[in-house]
This record gives sequence, structure tokens and C-alpha cells, in this order.
Amino acid sequence: MLDVEMLQQILHIARDVAVILLALEGLVAGAIVFLVMHAILRGLRQLVPQTVRYIAKAQHAVALARHAIQRGATFVCAPFVWLNRASAQVRALANRLNAVFTGFSAKGR
Repeated sequence: MLDVEMLQQILHIARDVAVILLALEGLVAGAIVFLVMHAILRGLRQLVPQTVRYIAKAQHAVALARHAIQRGATFVCAPFVWLNRASAQVRALANRLNAVFTGFSAKGR
């Protein structure tokens, strides 16, 4: 049968082995993370030059779309702008005529 002292020695050895295994597990996990990050970085280095070209094309397409939208908005808003200007001109003319006729009627009395 095992005595207490021998059991303690076995537990100490088991503890030391467990600590070593945990340290190895941490090293392996760290190495895996490092390798994954290295692969991602290498992929990004290859991707960035291609991305710049496509971003320039996308900016050009957006600029063309913005220009077309501005032209369309100007076309759609033109009648309303014209009506606003015309109504302001008619109001100004009515105020002038009112002032002129009011002046004549005051002088005629």
C-alpha cells in the first residue's frame, strides 16, 4: 500500500507535469495565433494594391452618379424655381401698381 509520503511525491510530480503541459499548451496556442496573424498580414499585403485600383474605379463611378443625380435634380426643380421667381416678380409688380394707384387716388381727392 502507498504511504502518505509516497503519495505526496506522486502528487508533486503530477503537479509539475501538469504545469509543464499547461505551459506547452499556451506556447502552442500562441504559435497558432502568431501564424494566423502572419497569414492575414501576408494576404493583406497582396490585397491592398488591388484594392486601391478598385477604390479609384468606385470613386469615378460615384462621381458620375453624383453628376447625373445633380442634373436630374436641377431638371426636376427648375419649374418650381421658375414659379417661385415668377410669383415674387408678380408680387413686386402688384405692390408697385398698388403704390402707384394709391398715390393717384390720394392726389385726385
